[in-house]
Amino acid sequence: MTKEESDIANSILAGAISGAITSLTVQPLEFVKTRLQQPNRAREQTVRMIIDTTLNGDGQKSRLRNASKFWSGLTPSLIRSVPVAAIYYAMIETMKTSQWGESKMLSSFLIGATARTIADISTFPLALVKTRFESNCYSYRGTVNAFVSIVKREGFAGLYKGMSATLLRDISYSGVYFTIYNELKRVDSGRKDTVFIATCAFLSSIVACAATQPPDVIRSFMQLDPVKHGRLVGTLKFIYVNHGAGAFFRGLVPRLARRALIS
Repeated sequence: MTKEESDIANSILAGAISGAITSLTVQPLEFVKTRLQQPNRAREQTVRMIIDTTLNGDGQKSRLRNASKFWSGLTPSLIRSVPVAAIYYAMIETMKTSQWGESKMLSSFLIGATARTIADISTFPLALVKTRFESNCYSYRGTVNAFVSIVKREGFAGLYKGMSATLLRDISYSGVYFTIYNELKRVDSGRKDTVFIATCAFLSSIVACAATQPPDVIRSFMQLDPVKHGRLVGTLKFIYVNHGAGAFFRGLVPRLARRALIS
């Protein structure tokens, strides 16, 4: 095995392991974010309300048992996280030795965007099912039942609801993050210490998250109410007219927290 092949294999393994661990630890943040972005709750929900409602539940179960609801959607998240992380980091490792054009910044953007696109498209149906489990808009009995129900009621195309908004979010995020991250590292290219690298990653995550939050909200609307919100532009207009510009940043805090932990 050549050094290049070894680097790719290590990236795949590391990406898969980190993806699984990340899903387990940050799933509650994903749950809260999705509840904040539900089409029928975009105005009145707050983080505290979601936590209280989830823990208190129907009043019959203990708060400890109800706390497990924060991990709703964990199964499809785990199934998806491993290949997504493996594909993404393998693509980054494969492409980073190539210069795409004369500009290093443009090259970084294209590498990050391409890797994310491939990872997203290949696992998108699992992301859709995960989001629906996190919401209280659907009552699927399990992951397999969710797939069967979606195909039966919405056709195979139903498995890709919200794809346009997701790609807009993730391509932009990966491109912006990868570009800023590399530029920040070049500020002091001689430094390789953990604190410096972590700081670069953290700052890159904050900027990329804030810039791509609107398409994340649009994605939730399209996935949780596909009949009413079938198109990206139409959903964007609906949110702005009915909920105001502030609604485009619903769920930003838990998303920032999640991204910061991942970074």
